[in-house]
Amino acid sequence: MSIGRDIIDEAKKKAVEWGFDLTNFGSKAKAEKAWKAMGLNTKPKKTMGSKPYMRYIWSRPGLEVVCTNNPFEGEKADPSKAASMKGQPGYCSYVGIRGKASEVKKAVAAFKKADYKDESKKSMDFVNFSKE
Repeated sequence: MSIGRDIIDEAKKKAVEWGFDLTNFGSKAKAEKAWKAMGLNTKPKKTMGSKPYMRYIWSRPGLEVVCTNNPFEGEKADPSKAASMKGQPGYCSYVGIRGKASEVKKAVAAFKKADYKDESKKSMDFVNFSKE
């Protein structure tokens, strides 16, 4: 095997990241359709992020999605902010995606069907979250 091929094979093993800013599917049903396309359950595992706010995490082998709002229940990461978003199913707010390149590509395609302000290619900066 050539050195170039070894580098390509090693790169395929590393996690790829992507992010979206102020993301809104507009309804719980549209968010559910996106999660189904990504092969994710709609029930999140909650965990603390790098700030004292909750991050909602959905994961399966090869893919992890982190949002600052729960688009299925309308729960917010920081209840003191964005009161207008409280109880708004479909609203994800900040989104981070991490995983195998092929899985991240599918997730990015699902999130591009939502309304969003901006995207961060190859970074989860919007969610300010680091895996511990």
